[in-house]
Amino acid sequence: MKLKETLAALLKKKRMSAQALANATEIPASTIKAWLGGNAPRNLDDVRTVAQNLGVSFEYLVFGEDPDAGAVLANALLEQVFDGYLKVKVERVVKAHK
Repeated sequence: MKLKETLAALLKKKRMSAQALANATEIPASTIKAWLGGNAPRNLDDVRTVAQNLGVSFEYLVFGEDPDAGAVLANALLEQVFDGYLKVKVERVVKAHK
């Protein structure tokens, strides 16, 4: 996962602090600083909010990839992303016949 590097580069490029991003997104500054420190995100909705605020795709922010060049995760049902692993929960609903 390249979230740490990509987020740091985007903040530098936009001349924005972690606190300013926190204020703009209503995500705690401690969360953004934890990502900049290398911690994995716990809430993918927060990551998507940051990506939208910075004007980049979710895939670019998390993986440093152009969504057209690789795995597109935008419509996946995601629970968590940790160190490059993707955990997807799939359930099959079975209807009982009478």
